[in-house]
Amino acid sequence: MRPQDIENKSMEIIERELGDRASSWPERELLVVKRCIHTSADFDYADNLVFSPGAVDTALNALKRGVTIVTDTSMAAAGINKRSASALGVEVRCFISDPDVAEEAKGRGVTRSAVCMEKAAALGRPVIAAVGNAPTALIRLRELAEYPLLMREKGSAVRDTMDACFAILQLQIRPAWESASSQAIVRGVAEGLGVSVLPYMMVEEALENGLVVRLPLENPIRRRLNIIWHKSKYLTENMKVFMEMAREYGKSSDF
Repeated sequence: MRPQDIENKSMEIIERELGDRASSWPERELLVVKRCIHTSADFDYADNLVFSPGAVDTALNALKRGVTIVTDTSMAAAGINKRSASALGVEVRCFISDPDVAEEAKGRGVTRSAVCMEKAAALGRPVIAAVGNAPTALIRLRELAEYPLLMREKGSAVRDTMDACFAILQLQIRPAWESASSQAIVRGVAEGLGVSVLPYMMVEEALENGLVVRLPLENPIRRRLNIIWHKSKYLTENMKVFMEMAREYGKSSDF
């Protein structure tokens, strides 16, 4: 028999053994349950596997958009079909063996799995976290998702940029606090009220003074700024100096 024929037969046997339990699962969820049983030979999955509402459809849509899958173990990453993932534009990553993860975890006295999830959150793009063996990874994900978000007011350039990023990632954000003052937000972060995303220039002094810390994104959020002026208006020397300063800063800044 061909390998695919053997697998199909195995799935038929699994569904037959499940009996009436098979009919209690929606079709797509049943496919996941059967796959778990096929992989582990453990029929208890039919009793203890739980899906949040819409989980399968959400995962399928994310995979079709080329999401990044981050696992908590190298074994889990190895178990993902790379050919199928590549066909969808899906990247599979595991940070557990990265030297910077080990160093960060040791310095803070936390597990590498927790730091892995922080690194995944900093990728700056949609991620599916596949967590199997590390409860601290799940705990850290939950903590990251619950951070209060301090944001600029709607209509500001910073807020419009962030709203656009969240829309692309299909994330619904409910800010814990909104302010028209970037410095007020910086002070709020310094007091432990939440986290925020602000231009580097707005937080440079607070960073230097140790009031806040910066979490670098692997794919930084960048805005393209332009200088515009009336072509028929006279440019003073001060205006020309300012324009040149802006250009030079734009070329040299990493932020």
